[in-house]
Amino acid sequence: MITKRIIILITISIWFLMYTTCLPFFIKTKNASNSFKYQSLILVYYLLNRNFETNIFFKGNKLETIPGKVNLIMLNHISTIDWLIFYCFMAKKYKIDQVHQILKDDLLWYPCIGELCHANNDIFIKRNWKEDENIIDKSLSKINSGFIIIFPEGTRFTKKKFESSLKFAKENNFVELENLLLPKSKGTWKIINTLKRDNKLGNLYDVTCLATKYRNTEMFLKDIFCEGTGDIFLEIRQIIVPSPYVLDDKTNFKLWLHNLWKQKDLLIKNFDKAGYDKLDSPYETDLVFHVVLVLMIVFIVKKLGYKYLLANLGLTYIKLLLLKLFC
Repeated sequence: MITKRIIILITISIWFLMYTTCLPFFIKTKNASNSFKYQSLILVYYLLNRNFETNIFFKGNKLETIPGKVNLIMLNHISTIDWLIFYCFMAKKYKIDQVHQILKDDLLWYPCIGELCHANNDIFIKRNWKEDENIIDKSLSKINSGFIIIFPEGTRFTKKKFESSLKFAKENNFVELENLLLPKSKGTWKIINTLKRDNKLGNLYDVTCLATKYRNTEMFLKDIFCEGTGDIFLEIRQIIVPSPYVLDDKTNFKLWLHNLWKQKDLLIKNFDKAGYDKLDSPYETDLVFHVVLVLMIVFIVKKLGYKYLLANLGLTYIKLLLLKLFC
């Protein structure tokens, strides 16, 4: 089973690499990138469900798009792939394409992923607040609708990070959490205030993500490969936009966010499976797009050969470099 899962990971990597190297450079438009991203999520969900025992359950408020507004989704960060699972949920449940996220700057250089995320106007941060504040302002000016996903904790859950977070909370008289890391507030505060200032702030959603097999412990890739993910539960709550008293003061906002995370912590502590709906399993018909694309790629490679692949890969990274330097 572990060997099979490793083969699947390699298959997915090759699939993304094919996009970077095989699709003609000049047709990689934003719409093409979004279409490929959506179809890839369906493929990933298919493989997770069939081979990693990933069943997604959900309940709570419906995620709604608002014309001319940007909704913010705040999640707790339990593993390396929780963002991917949530993306799969949104793709399968809502077929939403205008979904942006906060990413580490070095992900820009990953084959295919960097290109897709840049075309999607995802926000690449350096984890240096002086630089990131300007990056967030610049990035938000390009986003006028859809959703932004943010992980206020800033890093995924591990036992070591949890102990450090708990110690920090005790030393600073903050809320003490039993199942989550203490959230950081600067980025979330900045995004909400900037969107509100520009009259683009839509709904705020709080999503609590729980993998029952890994509650209050690490969920690394090695664990996922050995044990699978098991059932994933998503509880979605639409929350009220904080008052000006909260938004205008960073300290008040931090306390507001800590209180929100305390509610999430209690939800995980007292978790009950009742009331959740199961997300539809993916079907073989969902893979038609991928079969067609593979046939196209085989034809391109047969006609143009490896020199074309290398040239296309080189052009892709030249484009990313120019975008990073001048945009």
